[in-house]
Amino acid sequence: LAFPEANRATWAVPLERFTYRNRGEPTVDRDAMTRTRRAYAHAIERVAASHGNVLLCLPNYREAEWAADLLAGVDKPVHLDRSSTSDETTALLDRFFDPTDHAVLVTSALGTVTEGVDYEGERLHAACVVGVPYRNTQTPRAKAVRGAYDAVLAREGCSGFEMAVAVPAVRKARQAIGRVIRGPDERGVRLFVD
Repeated sequence: LAFPEANRATWAVPLERFTYRNRGEPTVDRDAMTRTRRAYAHAIERVAASHGNVLLCLPNYREAEWAADLLAGVDKPVHLDRSSTSDETTALLDRFFDPTDHAVLVTSALGTVTEGVDYEGERLHAACVVGVPYRNTQTPRAKAVRGAYDAVLAREGCSGFEMAVAVPAVRKARQAIGRVIRGPDERGVRLFVD
């Protein structure tokens, strides 16, 4: 790796997978949360409370809204990114990058602020991808694309799910955490929580 060893570290947090089936409904009521959602809520709160600007990337905008609601009581501003116009996104990023205030930006890992936005210097201290950002696999289009990949790749030992769903999800997750460390002299925290 191009990054000095002194600037690198890896930690593992043994959490259950954050899937549609096991995370349950998005609620901020701890008693109503599934055990999985409670564990992720705890991790999200710890990451959000860390030093500096924090980018939290959830699997979709519904989960991002849950995380923003969950973080309503943290000691720094929490900004929620939604599917919006370019002008609205620019205004949101301007508020997030305000140098007088460290903040949290919560978004979908499938959104636009996880790629193509320059978080140079002190603009971002931590990027956290929560869950695997799979696109909805149950739509007719998604099923057709997976089936087409299955038909073409069956002889090569690859599956339609792997090529049509998993590989794009990994690319989105890598794009998101790539926002925090852009060069060998920068420091930051990059987390995959799943």
